[in-house]
Order: sequence, then C-alpha cells, then structure tokens
Amino acid sequence: MAPGTNCFPMKREKLPMLRSLLQAEECAHIEAFPSVLRLMIGTPFLAELCAAPNESLLEIKSLTMHRVLDNERITLNADQLWDQLNYHLIHTLDFLPLTSWQATFNEFMAHFFVTLYELLTRVGKLEVNALAMPDSAVARHLQPRME
Repeated sequence: MAPGTNCFPMKREKLPMLRSLLQAEECAHIEAFPSVLRLMIGTPFLAELCAAPNESLLEIKSLTMHRVLDNERITLNADQLWDQLNYHLIHTLDFLPLTSWQATFNEFMAHFFVTLYELLTRVGKLEVNALAMPDSAVARHLQPRME
C-alpha cells in the first residue's frame, strides 16, 4: 500500500482475525501505520511537530486520527506515537539506497528520513539503535521541504 492510494491490503471483515493473531499493542501500531504515514506526508503534521518546542512535544498525550482501512477514529497514546514515529524511521530506510547514495539519493525520502531522525533525536525519543545518519554534508544539503 502506498500513501497515495485509498487501498488497505485487506478487507475490514478480516480485522477480527488479524487481531486474534496479535497482541493489542501490535495491532494498534499496524492499524495506525498507514494513517500516520498519510499525516506525515500529506499534511503539515510532521512540519508542525518539528516546529514545536521540546516542552510541547513532551506534553503530547495522544494522537487521534482516522484509520485508512475504514475511516474509523483510532487513538495512539504518547508512548505509542513516539514508537510509531520510530517505526516510520525504520520503514524509510527501505527507500534509501545501500550504495552509491550520492548519485541515487531520492531527495524527498532523504529529507523525510533526516527530518524524522532529527525530530526523534532532538526530543530524546530515538529508539532505533542500528541507524547510521547520512553523511553530514548530505544532511546540510537537504533543506526542509515538508509542507
């Protein structure tokens, strides 16, 4: 499923079966993932998080959104939101090249990765340990384009 589609990879009727295979926390993240991605890519959500002072970010209690699957309202608590943003950082790594990144770096995905990485680091919520930040020259080259 791409963020620009209105498709979810299963029908709503299968949700109870999926939930029976997962713990509640896992299910919450799976259900929220495409909705949070759309918020970050299709709205000012990520830019607003980045612009907010740390004190405000650390006071976030929850995020309520509409689930992509069926437009039902779902809520992540603050801890789940920060975990979710870490999952998105991991997911973004799939779109960054393994080699020759100077020649093939997709500017949007590189910017998205750097923006999310810097936000999580600044707030002290980066939980991903196996990350290598792109070369600082690349990070300096990328200007904020999340609008």
